[in-house]
This record gives sequence, C-alpha cells and structure tokens, in this order.
Amino acid sequence: MHKCSFVAAAAAAMVVAGSFAVHAETEDERVHRLIQPELKQISDCYLKFAILYGRSSCEAAAVVANAVLAKCSPEERRLSIALDAAAPYGKGGFNNSFLDGVRKGGKSSIAAVVLDVRAKEGICVPNRQNSN
Repeated sequence: MHKCSFVAAAAAAMVVAGSFAVHAETEDERVHRLIQPELKQISDCYLKFAILYGRSSCEAAAVVANAVLAKCSPEERRLSIALDAAAPYGKGGFNNSFLDGVRKGGKSSIAAVVLDVRAKEGICVPNRQNSN
C-alpha cells in the first residue's frame, strides 16, 4: 500500500470512528431504551385505571391513586425485572430508588387525572349548602 493511500485510509477510519463516538449511546440512554416498553405499560395502566376509578368512585384522589398503584403492581413488577436486567449493577439501591420515583410520580399524576376527569364530567362535585 502506498504511504499516501495508507494515511488517507487511516484518516478515513478515524473520521468514521469519530462519528460513531459522537453518536454513542450513554449508559443512561441504553438503560432507558431497554426499559421503555415497561415504562409505557405502567404509564398506560396508570392512565387507564385513573380514568376508570375516577369515574366510578368519589373516594379522595389519594385513595384512588393508591388503588390504581395496587392494580398496576404487575406492570411495576415487570418494570422492576426489566430494570434489573438492563442495569444489574443497580439492583437494590439505585433500582429501588428509581421504582420509588416512578411510584411517587405516578401517584401524583394519577390523582391529577382523577380530579381532571371528575371536573370535566361534573361528577363527585361537593354539594354546597346555601349559607343564607
């Protein structure tokens, strides 16, 4: 191989390798990509049952949110399994914190959906007595 051709080939290889390095997936991105289907399933479950339970019960939104979390526990278990598979180094501490965050964020989102559904449909509105 001619020296000039070798230098050109080496330069081309460095450019190609550099473009892959720029687009390399970070560890957080990799884990998120791998657990994305389970995150969608749990989100869909939360939304579905927040609407259903919100329409069918006038319990406090926090009570309904707890019932929804219990109903979606199979999806949470699948997310936990996927998270442990995607990030085995995080079993226990980090993964448990992640799941706690999903639950906490889910609970507040569920309560908001319940209140929104009730307000839009005019259900579970407290009776206001005339104070006259």
